[in-house]
Amino acid sequence: MMLFPSLLAFLFLILVANISDAVPVNTTTSVSELTPVIEVLCVVDYSTYRLHSEGKNPTKVEESMKYYYSAFWKTVDIYFQQLNIKIVLKDVIIARNKFEDNHYLKVNKNRIGTNGLSFDLLNTFGKHLYYNKSLHNHDIAVYITQFDICQDVKANNSCEVKKDVITFKNEICKIKHDISMSHSVAMITDKKNIFTGIRNAVFAIGNLLGISKDGEYGAKKCKSEHGYFMSGNIDFASPYKFQWSKCSINSIKKTLKSLSSSDTLSCLFKKSKKKEINLSKAPLPGQLIPIDDYCEQITSYKSRIYTSYQCTELACRYGDDDESIIKGPAIEGSWCWDQKVNKIITLSQHYY
Repeated sequence: MMLFPSLLAFLFLILVANISDAVPVNTTTSVSELTPVIEVLCVVDYSTYRLHSEGKNPTKVEESMKYYYSAFWKTVDIYFQQLNIKIVLKDVIIARNKFEDNHYLKVNKNRIGTNGLSFDLLNTFGKHLYYNKSLHNHDIAVYITQFDICQDVKANNSCEVKKDVITFKNEICKIKHDISMSHSVAMITDKKNIFTGIRNAVFAIGNLLGISKDGEYGAKKCKSEHGYFMSGNIDFASPYKFQWSKCSINSIKKTLKSLSSSDTLSCLFKKSKKKEINLSKAPLPGQLIPIDDYCEQITSYKSRIYTSYQCTELACRYGDDDESIIKGPAIEGSWCWDQKVNKIITLSQHYY
């Protein structure tokens, strides 16, 4: 649906006014006509397929992965609803073998050493999407991998600087016809099969929307070590792991105002008629991974819950004594208080 520029500007004046600095979100509320909708195409590489297939029936791996990534993107959607932005999952495309990995994205050409991928793969990804018209039914395409994403490469062809996210800032919905490439793309890592990539996905989409990274130009008043969504900090114990910083909130307000007369605005309001994956009945990550297993993955040691009654803080014991403890937030959707309350994250507070 195309909207006239004057109407678009009016809609966004209302939309920006609706973004609150600290108002919890009702995740069951239906999307209004004033809500921008970002349609996501999720592309999962072969390294991630191999991780998810370990110890599973080969015939059920793909179904299991789509279940996992439904929970993944449902959580991303919950976080963006805090900014009055809706995330819609259009499809999950999975590379089931090396041929599919290399045929479509020339992964071998963009490999760095044995465990790395170069930044050039993002360009290859963007060009593939530009030429493959059957994949045009999305606003953003996100490529998920287990490999390190290498920003700088040493002389011996190994990673010197590793990243969890790469994308083109403020390029959502942008198509570069002069170079035959989509710039509305991102590469992220989602390692260990415990939803570590959720914050990477949030950061990537935020970056595509033009939200500045905390601590950098445009967001210098917000410290990256506080661990907000746009901090680039995914540490387990980040104090504000489930929140947007004030800098991010102010940045998205400015971004939405700047879009009031651009083609990007119509892209975010234009709803595709093609089907999407229904996330309303998808589980949350904590409903798929027991907290004991989550602790063990975090500490790389046989671990268990130290305090099970606390919803907002999880303590994982590792080693052979009570002194070796890692504290941090429990995974989204974890059960707490004797399994009576299901945990949902809100913008400013942790209500479960």
